[in-house]
Amino acid sequence: MLLWLYVTCFVGAEVTLECKDRIRGNIVYSKTVKTDSSGSYTIFVDANQANQNCDASLVTSPLPDCREPTPGRDHSRVILNRYNGIATKDRFVNNLGFMKQKVVSACAKIFRRYRDNDDGEEDSLNSLF
Repeated sequence: MLLWLYVTCFVGAEVTLECKDRIRGNIVYSKTVKTDSSGSYTIFVDANQANQNCDASLVTSPLPDCREPTPGRDHSRVILNRYNGIATKDRFVNNLGFMKQKVVSACAKIFRRYRDNDDGEEDSLNSLF
C-alpha cells in the first residue's frame, strides 16, 4: 500500500510545554520554544515533574496560510516523572501540526474515496495513485 503524506516542516513554529498540578490544575511549569529548520524542537526540563500533567501544545505558526492547529494534533501529553520505569531521561511527544487554509489537491481525491466507500467495503489506497 502506498500512502502519501503532505507534510512541510518549517522553522519558527512556537511550542509550549505546560505542566499542571494534578489536584489543583494550576500551572507549575511552562516553557515556550521555536522549531528549528527540520521542524523539531527540544525543551530541557531541569526538574522532576512528578504528580503533574504535562502537555506540549502548538502556539503559533509563522506561515500565514497554515495557522490553525489540526484538531487532535494541537497538543500531546508527555510523562516527565523520573520514577516511572523509563530508563532514559529523553521523552518524546507525538507529532503536532497545523492545517493549511487551502486543501492540497490530492487530499480531496482521498476524502472522496473514503466517502464513496463509507458503506463498509474494504478500502484500498493503491487505486488512488
